[in-house]
Amino acid sequence: MKTKYTRSNLLFLIAYAVWITVALLRYTYIKELLPDSLSMSDVLAYTKWLVYILLAMKFFDGRVYRFRNFLGLAVVFFVGAVEYFVRDRSVMLFMLCIFIFSASSVDFDDILKVTLAVDVLVLVVTVGLSLSGIIPNHVWDEGVRHRYDLGFTYCTFASHLMLFITMVYSCIRKKITFFEAGVLGAASLWLYSYNNTRIDLFIVMPFLLCFYVWTHFSAGVRKDFISKMIFQYGGILTAVLSVAAQAFYNPGVPVYAKLNELLSGRLYLGHEAIRQYGFTLFGQHIRWIGQGSVRKNPLLTYNYVDCSFLKYMLNYGMIVAILLLAGMLYIGKKAIERQEQALCVSLFFLYIFAMVDAELCVLAFHPFLLKMGGLLNPVPEEEDEET
Repeated sequence: MKTKYTRSNLLFLIAYAVWITVALLRYTYIKELLPDSLSMSDVLAYTKWLVYILLAMKFFDGRVYRFRNFLGLAVVFFVGAVEYFVRDRSVMLFMLCIFIFSASSVDFDDILKVTLAVDVLVLVVTVGLSLSGIIPNHVWDEGVRHRYDLGFTYCTFASHLMLFITMVYSCIRKKITFFEAGVLGAASLWLYSYNNTRIDLFIVMPFLLCFYVWTHFSAGVRKDFISKMIFQYGGILTAVLSVAAQAFYNPGVPVYAKLNELLSGRLYLGHEAIRQYGFTLFGQHIRWIGQGSVRKNPLLTYNYVDCSFLKYMLNYGMIVAILLLAGMLYIGKKAIERQEQALCVSLFFLYIFAMVDAELCVLAFHPFLLKMGGLLNPVPEEEDEET
């Protein structure tokens, strides 16, 4: 049994709460309320150094200095070096790896509760300020759709947050009531009425249905072949499927053409990115141009890849992609062993989300990748459980 609220764990939770709060505000127009003398990039830089100090204090306070721990630390800095090599100066992936490494000794329920509190607070405040006119609530006119961004820098982000709030809340509760499922579903529908984000809605509704039915009418997670294929190997299977679908995309095949239309051109864009950049071992610098950039400069050509697996594979290389998939396999394996139904369902829908969106590794949205901590930085209690 892990001891909760030790000094070491509190250092982590404080660092984590501060980081995801600032990282989320970076995706909102609340940053425009900062004084002219302070930019959001400055706030983010100061926050990084605060997080480095707090997590370094946690590392030395934990007094766990073994070869396996330092090997995990080497992996963290390897990913950081790759990120720096591809000229991504935001070091967001490096920060994710540092938090993964530091999370291994922290009770995951505490991490979930901090995530839920921050996500709900940022969502409610941002949407409230936008609807009251204090911060912008832009209209994204896409010809057939008029979408409001509700105070976020992209019109899908409010629904993204609601999707992960639903997953995190379910993992905390372990088993939700029909009323709770109804409230969460209604909140997603309300956001959809403003931003018309279909993907998130088409994920959150089946998630609530599957989670409610499974936890009320099943004894638990079976350790059989089907469970392992869905929850343990699901990340690898969906990654292979989604990347292959884009690599072999052919507009002349009716099924491909129809699927590409349903996915708003995602297969074509992924295929073009593979054709233009190809796969490398250690990544490459790619200037991704999303809808926000095109809105500011119509002369730019949209090339954004809305598939986490493919985007990270192209951006950071095959080695980092393999490390990510190995970590997801580890999380699924542990979720099955420990009979964590909520986490299993969340992982399954997270895999689906990663096929059609690029926010899989954005720590500000969800904490599930922090479950890799035991793989990068095993603690004595976890080793005892495995023996």
